[in-house]
Amino acid sequence: MPRVVDANARSAEIIDAAVKILSEGGFVKLTLSNLARELGGSMRLVTHYYADRPALVQGILDKMMRETDEVLAEIAQIDSPERKVRHTLDWFLLPDERSIREEKVRIALLVHKDVEPAIQRFFDAVEPAMRNLLREALSPVVPEEELEAKVDLTRVWTGGLALSVIEHPEAWPQQRQAQVMNEFLNALGLR
Repeated sequence: MPRVVDANARSAEIIDAAVKILSEGGFVKLTLSNLARELGGSMRLVTHYYADRPALVQGILDKMMRETDEVLAEIAQIDSPERKVRHTLDWFLLPDERSIREEKVRIALLVHKDVEPAIQRFFDAVEPAMRNLLREALSPVVPEEELEAKVDLTRVWTGGLALSVIEHPEAWPQQRQAQVMNEFLNALGLR
C-alpha cells in the first residue's frame, strides 16, 4: 500500500532543512544535493517539491514573507501606542536560536540579492515594510517633525543590534538585548 504523504508538511520540512543549511553554511552550501543529504533522502524527494535552487529560494522567501505578514498583522491589532512600540521593537530582538538562525538566513540571502531577482524583490518589499511598521508604531508617540529621524535611528539601531547578536551571540542573551532596548527607548524619550 502506498504511503500517504502530506504535501504541505513535506514542503515545510524541506524549507526548514534549507533554512538550516543556509543559516549554517551560507548560500554556497544551499544545493539540492546537500538538502537531500540533510533530509536523509534522495534528490527526487527535493526536486518533486522544488525543481531547482531558484524554486527552493522562492520557497524560503515565501515562508519568510508569510511569517513577516503574520507579525505585522499582530502588531497592527495593538491599540496602546506604548505597547505597540514595545512589541514592534521586541520583534527585532533575537532572543533564541530560531530567531538567530532566521536572521542568518536573511543575511545570507542579502549577499546574493544582486544575483537572484527573487531575493532582490523580497528585500525591495521587506525594507519599506519594516520602515512603515516603525513609522506606524512611533507616530503616535513622536512629534511629527522628528518622526523620520526617529524611524531612521530606530532602523539603524535594530539592524546594529541584530548584527551584534549574530557576531557574538554569547555576549547578547535575551536579557541583555532587553536591557539595551530599554536604554534605547530612554534615549528616544519613549520609555
